[in-house]
Amino acid sequence: IKGKVKSLGDGSHSAAGPPTLTDIQVLDESAGCDGAPTIPPLCKAGAAVPAAPTPAPVPDDPAASDELMVGDDVCITGYVMDNYCIYTTGDPGVLLDDQSVVTLENPELHSFYCLLDVGVCYNSGFQVLGEK
Repeated sequence: IKGKVKSLGDGSHSAAGPPTLTDIQVLDESAGCDGAPTIPPLCKAGAAVPAAPTPAPVPDDPAASDELMVGDDVCITGYVMDNYCIYTTGDPGVLLDDQSVVTLENPELHSFYCLLDVGVCYNSGFQVLGEK
């Protein structure tokens, strides 16, 4: 996934916690990121909801910083999961279309149907999850 940082997030454990991207492109593995830095995805930790990253501080001189900032182009690799299946299907969250699967333990089993065709999932927004 390649995109532009829209906001750094609020640092909470909600859907608004992690950084958000705009101008999103889904690239295949052979495509490069055109020099954009790769940022780590949220990590999966058993069945626990991932801790949201702390927003990067705004430097006094933005041009002199290597910190992630609003407007930066970035790449991220991982499993795409909708916020509905992470936060609102129970504790721990389960896949809407297969409630025997815990979302943060097996995101690779998440269906494209859920991600693209179910309004409550699609409209909830998405996160990219990292390896266990």
